[in-house]
Amino acid sequence: MNIKKITLIIFVLSTFCCHSQFKDYNNTIGFMCGGAGSPTPIVNRVYNLLEEKKYEEITSMLFSKNPAENFLAVILCEKLKENGVLILSEKQSKRIAKLYKSNKKVEVCGGCTFMGFVKLSLLLNNKDENKTREDTDEWLKDVVWK
Repeated sequence: MNIKKITLIIFVLSTFCCHSQFKDYNNTIGFMCGGAGSPTPIVNRVYNLLEEKKYEEITSMLFSKNPAENFLAVILCEKLKENGVLILSEKQSKRIAKLYKSNKKVEVCGGCTFMGFVKLSLLLNNKDENKTREDTDEWLKDVVWK
């Protein structure tokens, strides 16, 4: 077998192995995830909402039953508010405060080195070992707020 075929087989198998370990890859928070080192579907979905300036859809994610959407919505709502793009209602602000204390678990990917569930409160308060909040802030700075 030549080197190109071997490399291709290893790449395909490593990508399959990484993605097969997720409970719900579509709702996993990850910015450089899997063998390809790409954002997960939910990160891409939220990025598209930002690109299209669909802020109402982003704020509605604060009330979603999906903790990954909750996490991204809190971060984005706070950043949009900070940049003067969004004014949060009292209901939205109270929901954000509640989510900062939430024990819901979010599936997180930090490449193929870390995959697991982390409490939403730990993610939002930047107290998870994988530093997902820091990665999110960097993603916003590098990709969204160019």
